[in-house]
Amino acid sequence: MSDVELRSPDLLTQMARVQGDAFIEYGDEVELVFRRKVQVSDGAGGKKTSSEADQPAQMVRVVGARASATIVTADGKQRSLDKTVVGRIDLDIEDGDTFTYEGTEYEILGVNRDPGWRTAASAVRRG
Repeated sequence: MSDVELRSPDLLTQMARVQGDAFIEYGDEVELVFRRKVQVSDGAGGKKTSSEADQPAQMVRVVGARASATIVTADGKQRSLDKTVVGRIDLDIEDGDTFTYEGTEYEILGVNRDPGWRTAASAVRRG
């Protein structure tokens, strides 16, 4: 293999995805069900939010957030992050999703898909 082939973006991305999968699978991999608010018609041409609907279960790794990690919410409040959910790049997760982990309910406040080999989502305790 030439030096050029070893540096190809496709090969590097594949290698990074394998490493990301290993981080999830050989760590404390858990199956989580994310709950998502569903938009439905309000009968007047608009939409309203209905109850939460469970999404299909997905395998992820949940790790503690750094002690100093914070996020500013849409309403301008600064919140300390409690957990980071790490999954494959195709993880079906959105801001506002909720989930229960070890008996505690969390809400997703930020989703990051960069670099392109994994998804990391910031979570805070609800309530």
